[in-house]
Amino acid sequence: MTATEALLSLMLLSSPAEMATVSQVQAPTTLSIIACRTVDLTGQKGRQDPALAAPGWRDLEWFINPSQELECKREVADLLDSAEMMFPHKTEPLEPDFSNWSQCASAGMSYAAAWNEKHKGWAVLAVGCPVKIIDSETGNVLSFKIPECPSHMPGTENRIKCSFDESLI
Repeated sequence: MTATEALLSLMLLSSPAEMATVSQVQAPTTLSIIACRTVDLTGQKGRQDPALAAPGWRDLEWFINPSQELECKREVADLLDSAEMMFPHKTEPLEPDFSNWSQCASAGMSYAAAWNEKHKGWAVLAVGCPVKIIDSETGNVLSFKIPECPSHMPGTENRIKCSFDESLI
């Protein structure tokens, strides 16, 4: 047993035999949703005519506060398998690996559309996928980290003011 495994064994209060499962840590079915405030300009003069747009279309722009920052929030969303919930003893549970970018992106984009519909005045800016925390000595996956809110809009220099308490926005 390596020194890291021994220390981890003590920290987890488990035996070395139980440590064999450390490399088999399951990725969480959790996503980090980064959503920012929007301004609905649908139907305003000089904007796109809603009558010419697709049904349900909205003319949204990011809200920028007086400090020239986007006002955003981070929500951690636990995704559940609805078939497993409805028929717990009749279905095989899905075991997605959201640390795999393609699986996370697929689930995240589907979830983002539904999230946007439920949260008027907000829009999903980004979806954060769980990131593996790997033991550099053994290569074992120790755990996963859910991404925090970024300080800038991805791909730009636009600053983000992220709040985790809606009452602060």
